[in-house]
Order: sequence, then C-alpha cells, then structure tokens
Amino acid sequence: MADEMPPPILLAVIAADYIHRDPASGRSTIVSIIRFPPVPEFPHTIRGIWVYLAVTEVTRATRIKVSLVSPNDQPVGEIFWDLQLMEPLFVYEAIGMFGDVSFNIPGTYFLRACVRRW
Repeated sequence: MADEMPPPILLAVIAADYIHRDPASGRSTIVSIIRFPPVPEFPHTIRGIWVYLAVTEVTRATRIKVSLVSPNDQPVGEIFWDLQLMEPLFVYEAIGMFGDVSFNIPGTYFLRACVRRW
C-alpha cells in the first residue's frame, strides 16, 4: 500500500557476556562480545547471554523479537521488546538476556531479529 510506513531500522544487535547500563548517564557498556558458538564442546549450556538492541524509525507500536538460532534453524532462545514510543528520530536502546542457553549441536549459531507492528 502506498500509505504503508517502512519498518523500523535495526542499528545493532549484539550478544555479550554482560551489558551494564549506567543509571546516571544512560550509556551502555558491552563486556566481551560473543561470537557463536562460544563453547569448546557439545552439548554445552551457558548461563546467561546478554543482548543489546538499538533501533530507530519507529513510527507506530512495534514488537521486536530477537532469537538465538541453531545451525538447523531452530530457536534456542527468544527475547521480546514492545516499543510504544513512536518518535521516528529517536534511537531506542534495549538490553535483554537469554537465560540458560543450550548449544546441542556443532555449527554456526546466530541472532535473528524480527519486527511485528500493530
């Protein structure tokens, strides 16, 4: 449709061992960025993988899902953010965490971001 607004623009999605948000400044510190798989052998479980998300051009209420996906294209974990702020020039930053994450098979694991708007 001609009046359909474009989806938000994903600026960053980063997995790390830890992410700290300074309460005074609001700035985030990302500690030890993770490349997948971060394990020496399979199967292996990691207790907590943090995710930093930055998105802009949010023009209406939006749900963003970030999935950690296995080599056979199955989600191993998911995080959801509901964005209510509808200021297109604002950069929305969010921090989330996958709980216990099991890496059961060798291969490349990756992050996938999906947007749903209403």
